[in-house]
Amino acid sequence: MIWSVKDRRFKGNAKYFSPASHFFLPNDNTVQTDGMPDDYLERIYSENESRYTQILKKIRAVDQGFGLDNQDVVWLNYLAGELFWRVPSQRPVINEVTDLQRLNELYVAVIDRKTLKQVKPEQFAEWVKADPSYFQRLRNVIPQPLTGT
Repeated sequence: MIWSVKDRRFKGNAKYFSPASHFFLPNDNTVQTDGMPDDYLERIYSENESRYTQILKKIRAVDQGFGLDNQDVVWLNYLAGELFWRVPSQRPVINEVTDLQRLNELYVAVIDRKTLKQVKPEQFAEWVKADPSYFQRLRNVIPQPLTGT
C-alpha cells in the first residue's frame, strides 16, 4: 500500500502495489559498456539480495537476539545504503557529491584496461561525468549515503 501525504489517504483504496511500479525506473540498472547495453549491475544486485534474504530469515527465525554475526551486520548496513541509492529521487544527492574530492575519497585505484596504468583522478572524474550511465555505476560502489560527511 502507498500512503499519499498530499491526499492523506492510501492510494488506490489501500490496494497493494509492487515497489517497482512506483519507486524504481525501468531498466535503471542497465548501463552502456562499449556502446552495448549491459545488465551486470542487476546481476550484482540480485546476488546481494540473495544474501540479504538469508540474513533476514535469520532475524525472523529467532526469539531473542538476532543470531547475526559481524559479517551479517555489515551486509545489512550495505543493504540500507543500496536501497537509498536505488531510489531515483536520490539522483540530485549523488550529483552533488561526485566532485573530484568525493571521488578521491572512494580510495579506488582506476586502471586503464588498454594501457594497464593507473588513471589520474582528474581524468577519472572527467570520464565518470561523461559516462551517461555514471549514476548507475557509481551508486553500486558507494554503499552509504554521503550527505553530511
